[in-house]
Order: sequence, then C-alpha cells, then structure tokens
Amino acid sequence: MKSVTLLQLINQAAKESWKELDLSGKNLTELPPEIGHLTQLETLILGKWSFEKGYEYVGNNFTVLPPEIGRLHNLKTLLVAGDLFDGSSGNRLKSLPPEIIHLKNLQRLDISSNQLTTLPPEIIHLKNLRRLNLSSNQLKTLSSEIAQLTNLQQLDLSSNQLKLLPPQIVQLINLQRLDLSSNQLTVLPTKIIQLTNLQKLDLSSNQLSVLPPKITQLISLKQLNLSSNQISTLPPSLFQLASLQQLDLSSNQLAALPPEIGNLINLQQLNLNSNQLTGLPPEIEHLISLQQLNLNSNLLAVLPPEIGKLSSLQQLNLNSNLLTALPPEIGELTNLQQLDLNSNQFKTLPSEIAQLTSLQNQILSNLICGRQLRGALTVG
Repeated sequence: MKSVTLLQLINQAAKESWKELDLSGKNLTELPPEIGHLTQLETLILGKWSFEKGYEYVGNNFTVLPPEIGRLHNLKTLLVAGDLFDGSSGNRLKSLPPEIIHLKNLQRLDISSNQLTTLPPEIIHLKNLRRLNLSSNQLKTLSSEIAQLTNLQQLDLSSNQLKLLPPQIVQLINLQRLDLSSNQLTVLPTKIIQLTNLQKLDLSSNQLSVLPPKITQLISLKQLNLSSNQISTLPPSLFQLASLQQLDLSSNQLAALPPEIGNLINLQQLNLNSNQLTGLPPEIEHLISLQQLNLNSNLLAVLPPEIGKLSSLQQLNLNSNLLTALPPEIGELTNLQQLDLNSNQFKTLPSEIAQLTSLQNQILSNLICGRQLRGALTVG
C-alpha cells in the first residue's frame, strides 16, 4: 500500500469513527504518526494468522511501532503477529515503544513470531490485559514482573527458549489457559498448583521428567498436554483431576499406567501414542466418557477384555503394536467409528468386529502369515 493511500484510509477511519482497522497484508514497513488520530479505535490489526485461509500469515514488515500508537486510549485489541515460517519477512519487532503504557484499556495483545528476547517492560503497565501472546519469539527468561498482570486469562509463551519459570507466575490467579509448549523446561514451580482457575495447560515438547506431586489442586483443569517430554512415571494425584476431559501423554517413556487412571470418569480424549506400554490396567473400564483412545506405537501384546466397557468410544488406534489377537469384547464397542489395526501381528480377528455397524464401510486389512488379507472384514 502506498503511503498516500494509507493516509487516505487513516483519514477516512478518523472521519467515520471506525472502531476497527485491519492493515494486515498491506506490505507496510512503517506506520505514519497520523495513526495517533484514531483515538476512537478499539481494534488495530497489523499482523495476524488467518484461519479462514488455512492458517495463512497475513502481515506486514514492521520492525518498530511509532510512539503515536500510545494515543489510542480506547484500544482493546492490538495484533502485531510476525511470520512464524519466514524470518526474512513479516513483522520483526524487538521491542515496544514506551508510550504503549498509555493503552490502559488494552485487553488483548499479540506480538507472537517477532524477535523479542526479553519481556517488554511496558507490558506490565497494561493492567487490563486478558490475553497475551508472546509465542515464537526468542525469550530465554521471563521477568517476575509478569505477575503484575493479574487480570490475565490467557498466556501463550510457546516456542521460546525458556528453561525456568519465575515462581511469581503463580500470582496470575485468573489464568484459564497457559501454553508453555516447545520450550526447554526441566521443572515447574512447585506452587503452580495455585493456578486453580486454569482450564488448559500445555507443557508439550519440553524436558520434564516429573510433575508437581499436588497437581490435583488444579481443580478446574480440563485439558492437559504433557506430550514429548521425558516422563516415565505419573503421580497418583494426576488421576484425581476430576474435571479432566483431554489428556495427552504421547511420546514419553511410560511403561505402565497406574490403576488410578480409572478415576478420570469425565475423560473424553486420551493419547498414549509412542510410549512403551506393554499392557492396560483393567480399571480402564471406568473411562465411560472416553471417545478417543490412541495407543499407536507401543508394545501391547494383549488388550484386557474390560476395553469392551468403553461404551462411548468412537476412535481406537492400535497401530504399530505387537497384537496377535483381540478380545471378543471389542464387539461391544457399538459407537466405534474408526479402528486402526495396521502394523500388528494378527493371526486371527474376532468375528464380533463384523457386528460393529458404526464402522462405516471400513475394510480392515492386516498382515497374516505374510499375506495381505484384503477385505478380511467388511462392515457397515
């Protein structure tokens, strides 16, 4: 966009008292000081990810923001996301202008995929922030002053270089979503259990080997992602999280599941892909709400007959195990829609599978005696 055209657009927005201005995808390298005239503006978009276009980046090429942005006193949303996949283009902010502290009404700030190495000190003055996205930057440490943002409900710190979290992060008592995935964390602050309003916690792709023993105090937790860590044992308290609906333990070092897993009666999705499981406890039958169970790439040689009690199960992935047979009780999974049995060592399959009419016209093919059984079972 040419500078003349941009000024005309800003003048029009000022004249017509626009509440939102979307300048993403305009190939801009700087904002003119006239942006400060838009004092009625509530939403300013300078870079975003468009889900409507298949998660496509729509941004600009800003390296700095003008000080006049601090005049936008009514601003509630500011999006300046950079390009996650192309460091040579897209927004590349290394800092924020000090004047941003005047944005007292700001509730959402997205400066993901830029080049921040530290938490911009100006952020801590934005007391009304509800959503803060700092993902995909170059943060190695997190200032303890972030604890001053006590109204935060969503905090995204994923894809940085964090090795530790400041203990003060537990003061963010209104947090509902915390994303710490793809960092270098080896341990969590013990008092993280004080975040009792937390509903979604993503700790995937770190270097965690243990969890806080009193994790059960996260009483509101519905989604917990612990995938791609170094966890070999699970604290029994984990299975007292009664509100948990989604649990991802994939790509760890689990050799067994404790019987307490049966306590998660509200669990709907359980991902145990890529572990070292050799069996399942019979208590798994108590997961009556479970809809998706992923056991891909383990060491399972048998399944307990209790698996037939999972009456809500819709998807079951048993790909890449050591199974030679299935229990007849598998035929009791009347809501099953997807069943993956590939890459096992089946010699026989129970005839009860043919009764699972919910498996819409699926053909189960398995290697038996070195031959591909095409159409071994056709159901539906």
